Amino acid sequence: DLGFTRAMHSVLGFQAPIGSSGYRFKTEIYYQHLFDVPIWPTNTTSDAELFSFSILNTFDGYITEELANDGLGRNYGIEFTLEKPLTNGFYALSTLSLYESKYTGADGIERNTQFAGGFIFNVIGGKEFQVGKNGNNSIGLNVRFISAGGKRQAPINQFQSRNMGFTVFDFSRNFELQLDNYQRIDLGLNYRRNKPKSASIFALNVQNFFARENELERFYSFNQGQVVSGTQLGFFPNLSYRLEF
Repeated sequence: DLGFTRAMHSVLGFQAPIGSSGYRFKTEIYYQHLFDVPIWPTNTTSDAELFSFSILNTFDGYITEELANDGLGRNYGIEFTLEKPLTNGFYALSTLSLYESKYTGADGIERNTQFAGGFIFNVIGGKEFQVGKNGNNSIGLNVRFISAGGKRQAPINQFQSRNMGFTVFDFSRNFELQLDNYQRIDLGLNYRRNKPKSASIFALNVQNFFARENELERFYSFNQGQVVSGTQLGFFPNLSYRLEF
């Protein structure tokens, strides 16, 4: 009998060209109010992990326990965008988002969500070159830089973890600990061959070109006797072929 999560959105935006440069500037202020959010049923547990649970902090899998539509959430912030549309084979886009992400669980305490990094900054740019006998084909070079505030998790109780031999989280302070900032540079190279009724695109995209080991989580290592970090996937190349017709 669980119902839908509901939301109300408010956005105020402004955009304008920057002289005759071809660039456009845009900014938006937004506020999102979430209600009827599935959380653990009130007064059914004293477990701090369940008491501070909200579906807003999940990103994969599914929940097998019975929940209740009693939770709240809110997201608000400001976003700036500077864009140069594709002209003369060149394009660029930069965005900066400053935001807060909050939720309230069965304990009635408003906390940061797991995704409350605080900021996201992107810079994307590329250049396209016409090649071939009649200039019908093209080679594209692309680069993207991403920097974002780290995700959050519950702090670790090192004393209890040492005694128990496994990681013990302090869920009464859920999502107070923020992980290190996330950064990545991606590079892309593609070749497009155009025919009268079809096009072939060969592409090589390399995510995290410099193999930066971004922090994924923290846990207590019984062997090392201290809290250590697990990292995300590093250098990741992707070779693809696409046929359009």
